[in-house]
Amino acid sequence: VEMQAIGRAHRIGQKRAVTAIRYITVGTIEERMLELQNKKQLIFDGAVNSNVAALQQLTQEDLQFLFGGGS
Repeated sequence: VEMQAIGRAHRIGQKRAVTAIRYITVGTIEERMLELQNKKQLIFDGAVNSNVAALQQLTQEDLQFLFGGGS
């Protein structure tokens, strides 16, 4: 949603840099969701952008969790 909002600002004619600030409280569900989003981004970068370094950052447990093989 955040990336969509940033992209939308540029599509409606914004010419200057857009800054998005995200506040995450330690020990909350938001922190875990951010971690999950980051791992999903690594999968995307590796699969779509052929970024092998991104995929190498993921552990076997990460992949099992993301693809439903974990508990």
